[in-house]
Amino acid sequence: MSSTLQDKDIVAQAQHALSMHQLCDYCLGRLFAKLESGMSNKSRGKKLRAACKQSTKTLVRDCWLCQGLFDELPSFTILITRALEPYEFDTFLIGSKIDEDTIERETSLWGEVGNEHAEPIKVEINRELGKVLETQLHKEVDFEDPTVMVILDTAFDVVTFRLNHYLSTDGTKNTPVLFRKPNGFVRSAGEKDAGDATILEHCTTRVYKSSLLPVF
Repeated sequence: MSSTLQDKDIVAQAQHALSMHQLCDYCLGRLFAKLESGMSNKSRGKKLRAACKQSTKTLVRDCWLCQGLFDELPSFTILITRALEPYEFDTFLIGSKIDEDTIERETSLWGEVGNEHAEPIKVEINRELGKVLETQLHKEVDFEDPTVMVILDTAFDVVTFRLNHYLSTDGTKNTPVLFRKPNGFVRSAGEKDAGDATILEHCTTRVYKSSLLPVF
């Protein structure tokens, strides 16, 4: 029989984690990401915190592990949306680079309480961003053959992406797409001017948050 979040050993594992560190619901729940499908890690964390009878909630900004990273998801979403805005594409996939110190803290936590049911923080970041962006972009995530592969560097707020292939009007791949070239974007490799439009044979774009978002 598979484990559930209500099992005594699972609750004891969660209690041990909470006794060692202040963890937000995302980071607590992610330790048990493989249990009880159909809910977010945040929901798992809330459920386990209640089972541990911990009345005080740890805010994301106070979390020992992520140190506020999940509070930045809305800003990351805006950054990626604006970076992709000028491009024609059908599907996408999100990847991320997480600060090494965060990865080390997560690895340390796994060593303390176990990782049998856990998933890495970057997997959760990629999934949460993908879910929001599917709605906002009206595009689908494609794990096998995405049109656009997006890499978000969460430490420096930089988006790098590559157009893996292009779509023509009849849906044929490997055909360059024409689009207007707006100001303020840095592009490299294979650009050819075509009047008001640009054909990109290969494209890697770096977009910095500081140049796109207002100061909060």
